[in-house]
Amino acid sequence: MKLQIREFGHGDKLAVLIHGGAVDGRVWHAVAPELNKRGYRVLAPDLRGHGLSARGGYTDPDAFVEDLCDTLPVGADLAIGHSLGGLFLSLASEHLKPQNLVLSEPGFDQEIVPEDYFDKLRETFPPSAAALSEICPRWSDQDIEMAVEAGHMLDLDLLTAMKHFRGRNYLPDAAHAHALLQLAGRGSMVTPETAAILEQRGFTVRVVENAGHVLFNDDFDDFFRTLDGFV
Repeated sequence: MKLQIREFGHGDKLAVLIHGGAVDGRVWHAVAPELNKRGYRVLAPDLRGHGLSARGGYTDPDAFVEDLCDTLPVGADLAIGHSLGGLFLSLASEHLKPQNLVLSEPGFDQEIVPEDYFDKLRETFPPSAAALSEICPRWSDQDIEMAVEAGHMLDLDLLTAMKHFRGRNYLPDAAHAHALLQLAGRGSMVTPETAAILEQRGFTVRVVENAGHVLFNDDFDDFFRTLDGFV
């Protein structure tokens, strides 16, 4: 499936940014302009079931991976994937061959949340701006606005289907690029065991100490500080 792509700015270098679950490419609204300043043209696709991309076929994670391979150019200077997007980008990276690969709080550990988590989440989705502001007090007004708008465009069948992602080992056998694993200092969705394994397999591991799962919304400056040498 060819995904809809949001394009930001101009530059001699190319960055691709893969959003996490339940949002869309607009989540990079602050990150993309900063990369533009650093000489990157930015491509940010909407994953299937999100934003402006087509719907359906959510139970197989490999379908999301194939979408990225069908949509994105090979050999980008930089590829960043957050959360679920980090999982899919990791699986696609051998094909896409980015020079620098950043997995930001990737969704390798699907069993870290209860099996009925996404069914319950569906019942309360999309969140209101007030509810999201209470849960995420460090997010800017624009962060909140983008997340709420993306939530209204999400196909809720995706949330139900995510239970089928469980029970599989997603960890890469090696870092297939100059690779960074970026972790939240507060309640990371990546277990210490997973982080240790990936470090042994060639990933640089860095922590955004004062951030929760959505690192770039919680602590934008430290998010970029920990990208040093990869951006």
